[in-house]
Amino acid sequence: MGDVRQHGASHDPVPTIYYCGIPRFYPDPEYIVHSAADPMLIADAIRRQVRSIEPNRAVYELTRVTDALADSDSARRFQTLLLGLFAATALLLAVVGLYGVMTFFVSQRTREIGLRMALGAQPSQILARVLRLAAITTASGMALGLLGATLLTRQLQDQLYGVSTLDPATFSAVAALLALVAAAAALLPARRAMAVDPIEALRQE
Repeated sequence: MGDVRQHGASHDPVPTIYYCGIPRFYPDPEYIVHSAADPMLIADAIRRQVRSIEPNRAVYELTRVTDALADSDSARRFQTLLLGLFAATALLLAVVGLYGVMTFFVSQRTREIGLRMALGAQPSQILARVLRLAAITTASGMALGLLGATLLTRQLQDQLYGVSTLDPATFSAVAALLALVAAAAALLPARRAMAVDPIEALRQE
């Protein structure tokens, strides 16, 4: 038969030998019944079948395998939910902080933008320069963030099952989201600054 994870989904299967133990007495055995119907509907039939083999055996705590698995993983699911909420909160804070930093970053260059426009720079050139500066700043921060995440996520290896701590899809999705937010945060103030009259921009303190 196939491998069975007897000690939980996070533990690898161990070598096991199955043999008929009916002639011997076990104080608290567990029986697994495979049924096409709802097992709870045939509970009485299960009890009668066990009683026909061992008259003195009492059958109690009948439950579905799916329910038993759900109960055994309830603590892990709760931990995963908390980690997911913390991660979502951290990502939201990162997005808001990144937007604020990039907005301030571009707003501080309003006079520079006005000066360049007064000297004949095209709006597309101004926009490209702003986005390039924003991209450099964002890329530097993301590189440091990915490095830190790579080192710190190793501590979560024991909390994960079937998922790598260096999941490329997750890292790519977060990086793409932050890059999109950075681009929007740089684009909106830059377009507002380019709409200002160069003379007015130069007068700003």
